[in-house]
Amino acid sequence: MIQNKFTNYLIPNSINSFLKTFFILNSIIFTIIALLNVFFDIKIVAYTNYTDIFGDFLKAADSLHITKLWDGENYYDFLLERKGIHHVVPPFTIFIWAISSYAIKYFLNKYLFYFIFFVLPLCILFIYKSLKFKNFFILLFSYPILIVIQRGNVAILVFIFLFSSFYFFKKEKIITSIFFLILATSLKVTPLLFILLLFDYKNFKKSIKIFLIFILTLLTFNILIILLNKLLVNRNIYDSLNFFKYLKVYNSYAIENLGGLRYGSSLYMPILTTFKVFSNNLFRYFTLLNPYLFNLLIFTIFFFIKNKINSIKYYLNDENIKLELITICFLLFMPVTADYYLILLFLPLIFIPFSYFSNLKILAYLLLLIPKEIINTNIFIGKDLPVGAFINPILLLLILFDILKIFKFSEKLQKNRK
Repeated sequence: MIQNKFTNYLIPNSINSFLKTFFILNSIIFTIIALLNVFFDIKIVAYTNYTDIFGDFLKAADSLHITKLWDGENYYDFLLERKGIHHVVPPFTIFIWAISSYAIKYFLNKYLFYFIFFVLPLCILFIYKSLKFKNFFILLFSYPILIVIQRGNVAILVFIFLFSSFYFFKKEKIITSIFFLILATSLKVTPLLFILLLFDYKNFKKSIKIFLIFILTLLTFNILIILLNKLLVNRNIYDSLNFFKYLKVYNSYAIENLGGLRYGSSLYMPILTTFKVFSNNLFRYFTLLNPYLFNLLIFTIFFFIKNKINSIKYYLNDENIKLELITICFLLFMPVTADYYLILLFLPLIFIPFSYFSNLKILAYLLLLIPKEIINTNIFIGKDLPVGAFINPILLLLILFDILKIFKFSEKLQKNRK
């Protein structure tokens, strides 16, 4: 039988001490390199800019011109003045920045506000988890957490809302779960994928009802936010109705110009880069394909390698499998997935006992939680190469293959423990 103490440690006992040491030493090395960069301007790590602290939050909120939050050059102002490009985010994200700006203007220091409303909830969540799983709070110092806090990216809130949604779903509080999923989807459209968690294939009518409630509430909520934004934000700064227009401009930069490769974890960008290296013609034709349809095709091929139509029920029936599968697909099959969204890996790591993971899967998760840009490749090859953008998709594929039984390591693990 599986021993209960198996889940009492950050890393299961079945993983040898070498892997534990590897994880800890890698984190220490990364911290030392970061300190060298901050205090001595020694840039060993590729793509590191530690002077741009909390930039995704402070710069974006500053560009709304409600209060002064950023003293240096602001890229968002440059885009608006020179290229006429507004923020490529949904209305709710703008609302969060606007409310934050007013709160900072009248009540709180900007850093204190950021800590209380963004960082503190994250710390409480991990400390709460550590009450049941010893030393889990150590993962607060893993790469996805550090980079999302350092950037001040809205991915923090997306993770907290998705965590809350699945938490209440497990408590069978469906309406509350839908509410938090709506908040996450309103911050970044792609968490819509997590609606699959709420579906019950045994009760089709209930699933349709949940979907309709979700869609109607989502539309109502965003219409309300758009109206509030008109009161809070100057129309010349941001127009909610032009969101999809500016999204198209962003996709052009991130996909066609390979801007999304840096700090990326998706499968699509390395494939696109490979086409670019070997053939400009193939690259040009490839970019004409809809990236979402392409990724859906790739996932479908992977799924049916070892599965059949009737095995879909197997994946829909198990909450843990659904959660892990959706999380991995979100990271792997979105056209552009910045590294700070690796924070979503903590959804399966928090809710699924380690005893359900094979050694291969645990190793893959550990490697995903550590930084990859330890060596600046520019020193050796004269060119910056985002190593993690090629390594992370491979690790995510290993986890996906294990879930889809292309590699049946988890099944073998369970049999050996009986």
